Amino acid sequence: MELKIYNPQEEGFLKEIDWNYEELKTEIQGKANDYMNLVYTADQVKDAKKDRANLNKFVEALESKRKEIKKQITEPYSAFEKQEKELIGIVNKAITNIDTQIKGYEEATRQEKLEKVKEIYAKTIGGLADVVTFDKIFKESWLNVSTTFKSITKEKVKMKTTKKIFAAVLAVMMIALM
Repeated sequence: MELKIYNPQEEGFLKEIDWNYEELKTEIQGKANDYMNLVYTADQVKDAKKDRANLNKFVEALESKRKEIKKQITEPYSAFEKQEKELIGIVNKAITNIDTQIKGYEEATRQEKLEKVKEIYAKTIGGLADVVTFDKIFKESWLNVSTTFKSITKEKVKMKTTKKIFAAVLAVMMIALM
């Protein structure tokens, strides 16, 4: 699968809008300077309103043309974007289907591993099950695919040994206190 753009090609995309910018700028700057230096008297308010209206009409004409050009330029892109998003939606449905299956498989694997971890716990903890419950020593990381049963067993044996030493030290301390 590969996206191919037939039209426009890389060199066919609009690079610049060619228009009489410099000519208009010179003319507008001259007229704007005239208006900036113009002082209206009370008798000329009617003329001032007329000048303001003409300038506003000119601004509206410029803005209208800008919007028209923008619309012409963005119409092909908008159509392309809509089609592209439709394709993405189709692909995302397939991704979701696969993702659901993967998550289901991974959860089933984690549950199987949890049962095996509980078996290892039962074998290694022995008589300390009342003192050291499974919930107290369980680590969520044991269910990761990268964690081996061998490393889990070693960790549990270490915990069991540490608990036995702690229990023995505690017993000695209690005897010494008596």
